[in-house]
Amino acid sequence: MLIIAHTLAPSFGGLGVFAVNPIMKGSVVWELNPRLDRIISPEEHEMLVREGFAGEFLDTYAYRDMFTGHYVLCADDARFINHSETPNVGPREKGSYEYGMDVALRDIAAGEEILINYDHICMKGRGF
Repeated sequence: MLIIAHTLAPSFGGLGVFAVNPIMKGSVVWELNPRLDRIISPEEHEMLVREGFAGEFLDTYAYRDMFTGHYVLCADDARFINHSETPNVGPREKGSYEYGMDVALRDIAAGEEILINYDHICMKGRGF
């Protein structure tokens, strides 16, 4: 769940997430909230894919976590964070990973789009 003030606005990827206020380097931007975000096993994902629409929704909005192999479906606007080869947000340092906590990799200005490199969080294949 995004824990920063943000807004959705048009972006190169359709819609994007934009910071409302400046964000300092190292600040937590997103963290998994198990009360709202959904963790889906690969087996459950495959069952939902076979059922049709739910699988299409998951393949669009969930990502397959590269550390656990499970799918994560964000309950909020985090699912609109776009990919960049030069992201301003990324996973917290290796060794401290617990299903997801993304931090600002540099200072982010108010009005700037929040971007992440999907290759740093997603397994290859299904999911983003």
